[in-house]
Amino acid sequence: MTSTDELNNKTNLQKLITELRHKTTESVDKLITGTETNLKKFLATELFLSKRKFVESAADAYLESVSAGERIAEKTQAEQDLVLWQSRSGKAQNYTAIELATARLRQKMINKACESYSLELELLNAMHQAYISVAIRQELGAKMIEEGKLGKKFGLIELTSRLGPALTFVDSSNYFHIAAVPYGKESRIVLGEIKQKEFVSASVAKESCVNLLRTFKVDYGVAETSAAPRTEVAKSKRKPEIFICSVKNDKNGPVFFESHHTIDTPFREEFNAVSRELLFYELARLYR
Repeated sequence: MTSTDELNNKTNLQKLITELRHKTTESVDKLITGTETNLKKFLATELFLSKRKFVESAADAYLESVSAGERIAEKTQAEQDLVLWQSRSGKAQNYTAIELATARLRQKMINKACESYSLELELLNAMHQAYISVAIRQELGAKMIEEGKLGKKFGLIELTSRLGPALTFVDSSNYFHIAAVPYGKESRIVLGEIKQKEFVSASVAKESCVNLLRTFKVDYGVAETSAAPRTEVAKSKRKPEIFICSVKNDKNGPVFFESHHTIDTPFREEFNAVSRELLFYELARLYR
């Protein structure tokens, strides 16, 4: 890295930090009053918006600049892969050769951008976690501790540590019973879950919630399973998504809430932030 590159990186980071400092507690209020059905209103979306627009614009520009030779080579490779995939699966594929080649070229540019801006993206995600932590502590913390002192404990299952770090505030031991990140299918079985056919589905999230009640005897639980953005083009055309299940054990038995959300972003960090925000809303549903 040259001294000029280093100076530019420092300048960009300082600009980013300055922008983030303009966020006030009003942003936390947006979490409390927001709606989970409109991702445009999410604090996470707001934080990442300018960076996402820039990267998507850069990807479009890159596609315009790709040489004819590179396009032909990519299309040829796509044709070969589609024939191979169909022979293995016996099913019609989700792409034409041109669609797959274009998607792969675009993904190349997005991958480079994600790597170039990795530190800034991580900072945005960390800032979002800070807002969620404050929101939980200020808006829900007292009720969670109060319920915990009555013996009503909370459990969390998530595929990446998104919400968990925001839950260990002062006196959280009164309510917080377990948080687990079962990244592999085997670890879910060790936790006591019944084996599922899929890894990312509504049934997996529901089983995690049921198991929190069955094995860990909690009265409040939130569980999720998700598929984050990938560095390669998905054969299935499946977009990044999350399945969430929450449960509240009341006098008439457990009440479950289930939801599914598509989070169409190229950034894993933004996916994590939006997922965290959705989990926050589930937590608020249980305790408010």
